[in-house]
Amino acid sequence: MIKLDKKQYTIAIALGAVIFIFVIYQLIFVGFQKKINQLDKEIKLKESELRKSLTIQADKDRINNEYKNLAVYLKAEPSYKDAVGKFLRELESITQDSGVSVLNLNPKNPVDTDKDKKNNFLFADLRMEGTLEQLFKFLNKIQNSNLLIKLDKIVVAPKDEQASLLKIETDVSMLMP
Repeated sequence: MIKLDKKQYTIAIALGAVIFIFVIYQLIFVGFQKKINQLDKEIKLKESELRKSLTIQADKDRINNEYKNLAVYLKAEPSYKDAVGKFLRELESITQDSGVSVLNLNPKNPVDTDKDKKNNFLFADLRMEGTLEQLFKFLNKIQNSNLLIKLDKIVVAPKDEQASLLKIETDVSMLMP
């Protein structure tokens, strides 16, 4: 063995201690740090997957609710008379809920029968009276109806000179369920 003087012996022990600490650091702490970094990446990946899953679940719930609302259209095809009756009852219900007075509500024959029968559209001629507020309620209820109803044309005119009441004429169509 090599003989070292006291100064060299101290340096050798300090160098050995530094190398020992470096090896322990590399084996233990760096390994832990790599494992922690890997776990952090996995956690971030799982969090993003969870966020995506929550978004998908929310979309699924929304789609299921829409499906429940529109399931009426997927059932067996009702007869033409039943569909017209349902359409007119829905219009009457909407007008009553909005507070307008119905003057005339009649089913209307389609103009282009081949195209409209192919697309299963129903038509009605609606004449009513009401205030501007009632008209807006009516339009809101038409928009939020479970049936696919649309106003093809709407004519609004004052009933009298004071214009407190409006005379409303509209052509209404509905996609037959």
